[in-house]
Amino acid sequence: MPNSAYIVFAHGSSVESANDAVRAVASTLARQGGYEAVETAFLESGTPDLRGAVDLLVGCGIARIVVLPYF
Repeated sequence: MPNSAYIVFAHGSSVESANDAVRAVASTLARQGGYEAVETAFLESGTPDLRGAVDLLVGCGIARIVVLPYF
């Protein structure tokens, strides 16, 4: 189990395809960077929000979380 995780934190949009684009960036980061734990979070109009993403990762036993602003 990884001890560190990354959250790609974006503004969020009511247009779900825009949120999906952020999820694709997070997926690419995980794959190309070799990171096991990468999540997305949204400030507005998307799920999960930052608190939800942090809670999810902490619930998985992650001890260190790095938030990457993507605005």
